[in-house]
Amino acid sequence: MIGNHWFGVATLAALAPVVIACGGAVDLDHRSGAGGSGAGGSSSAGSSAGDLAVGRAGEANGGGGSGTTHTPANDGGSGALPTGGTSAGGASSVTTKTGAWLAFDGQNDAETRGVYLVFVPDGNQCLRRLTPADSNAKQPAFSSDGKLLAYVSDASGSQQIYALDLSSGVTRQLTHLKGGASYPAFSPSGNALVFVSGDPEAYRDGTAAFTPSLGEVQLLDMKTLATQTLLPRDPLLGPWSAPVFSGEDRILTANGRQLEAIYLLNGAFDDHQTVSNRGLAPQDPAPSPDGQRVTFIDNCAGANALYMMRLDGSQDHSCDSTPLLPSDFGYRSPDWGSFGFIALEFDRPERGIWLWDPTQKTSGNVVGVAQERNPAWAPMDATYPCSAATN
Repeated sequence: MIGNHWFGVATLAALAPVVIACGGAVDLDHRSGAGGSGAGGSSSAGSSAGDLAVGRAGEANGGGGSGTTHTPANDGGSGALPTGGTSAGGASSVTTKTGAWLAFDGQNDAETRGVYLVFVPDGNQCLRRLTPADSNAKQPAFSSDGKLLAYVSDASGSQQIYALDLSSGVTRQLTHLKGGASYPAFSPSGNALVFVSGDPEAYRDGTAAFTPSLGEVQLLDMKTLATQTLLPRDPLLGPWSAPVFSGEDRILTANGRQLEAIYLLNGAFDDHQTVSNRGLAPQDPAPSPDGQRVTFIDNCAGANALYMMRLDGSQDHSCDSTPLLPSDFGYRSPDWGSFGFIALEFDRPERGIWLWDPTQKTSGNVVGVAQERNPAWAPMDATYPCSAATN
């Protein structure tokens, strides 16, 4: 098991759904341990972002109150974060909570697609939308210190990547690519962000046309916003998708034909190699918090199931491998948090987020927003204010 295990519900001997709904039916016990949510993830920003604050030792920027603006270029490591308490902003106070924060995107009826933040143990009591209602947003990704949230939005007229400072509520557009950008993921240091050109998710879902530049893996310098192409799209294998850091100098990505590792040297491309190409359609890699293992989706059995393999070369993947989490209807977009739980997206029309502990075989279902997709865990010690659900 990676990190410290937490799950306050009675341990289940086999998979059984646990609904996390209004009223906090599930008690997830946060326990101290190695910080960081693991490389990767995804998330967003918006009109209500000014109500968010990140608790720090010695300071609490109040919800709705003024706070220091932090630019992505100066994003440093977070200090010790307080557990619980209140953060005053104006005439009101907001309860803060630490750990077990999950971001995802979803779309209720008559609303645009947006990024949401929820404190999992309290269910919908701490659910809020982060992105504005006048644009679509998706694919959230936290920085390793929990201060920044990258996401994809069409606010500029095309799908581009933005970063939300969760302390000040300030957003910043990071990419300005003609063909758009998607699937952001921060490096552990926060100095860089990896993404892909175009929108492979929309192409896969049949809502976007194919373009020659679709699915190139690119790296963005968070200080200069300069980009470099790390891995062009292979015309025979299809677009790369969902790149994620597994350590400071290694990026994992897949294109539905093979799982690839990209190696960096001093922040620039050095080499790449195929990690596994014997699966039918490996996709959506999600490394363990220590970077030694990776979970990913493959549809060897006819539905997208979750697999796991080691990254030290001692284990390979093929369609003879046993799924970590088989499914009759399929999964997508896993994210492996430091808590030990893997959050996944249901691969079916109604969507939804599923939580699963691979060590204890316990599970739960996060509900509250329609069409939930692309889950991303915040770092283990992330502290944000909790307010009543608005959706």
